[in-house]
Amino acid sequence: MCDYHCQQCFDSPGEQADFVWFPYNVFPVEILAIQRVRKDLGLSVPLIVHPLLDSPLVQVPSTPPLVQDALLGRIKERARTDFPEIGDPW
Repeated sequence: MCDYHCQQCFDSPGEQADFVWFPYNVFPVEILAIQRVRKDLGLSVPLIVHPLLDSPLVQVPSTPPLVQDALLGRIKERARTDFPEIGDPW
């Protein structure tokens, strides 16, 4: 997968590569997503040694940081008011 990602960072004559656009050319989101799903399912996550994964960009925290601010609080409150049938997923 890492080799494929690297190969697909550059267009070939007559073909558009899958990961030619920034930030996907340097951020292997598809590989990180598979690793995260495997971890969440309790499956093994093999250690992959490849230059693509040797970057601070791929050191994703296990839990995204909690963000709180005034605007986000108002949006959540409005969603609770306007869509009570959804409940409180926050």
